[in-house]
Amino acid sequence: MPVFLTGGTGFLGRELARRLLEQGETVFALVRARDEVEGFERLRAAVAAPDWEVPADLDARLVACPGALDRPRLGLAERDRARILEACDSVLHCGANVRFDLALAESRATNLEGTRAVLALAAERARRGGLRRLDHVSTAFVAGGRTDVVREELEKLNRRA
Repeated sequence: MPVFLTGGTGFLGRELARRLLEQGETVFALVRARDEVEGFERLRAAVAAPDWEVPADLDARLVACPGALDRPRLGLAERDRARILEACDSVLHCGANVRFDLALAESRATNLEGTRAVLALAAERARRGGLRRLDHVSTAFVAGGRTDVVREELEKLNRRA
């Protein structure tokens, strides 16, 4: 069954999208775009790799859903929201804002409120009896209020090199 993916144009998300497509899955991806055409082009460019054989049916299995994590209800058009709730049995949330120079309110709008909106969407799908799994990937901001984590990790890597 199809997967709803956030962060599909990001560093990790594009690799996950590519692997899902290689496994024959259909991927509905939340993407910042004015419309589906622009969204599809952004996603296609993100998943493209020099050694990747583009599936012949990519146009049918990569579905761009214009929206954004920092908008209410993910900024999804009702038609896209309905398609996701009807079709997707899995949610893979790996979208986030990982910029370190943002104000707290801006980061929260994307990372916290966006995650809440993804969870609400997954909960609605679960109430309909169709959610098989929900996966949440978190990277840079898992350490809470600590400010020295990145520096410490870089120092460890440098010592190993």
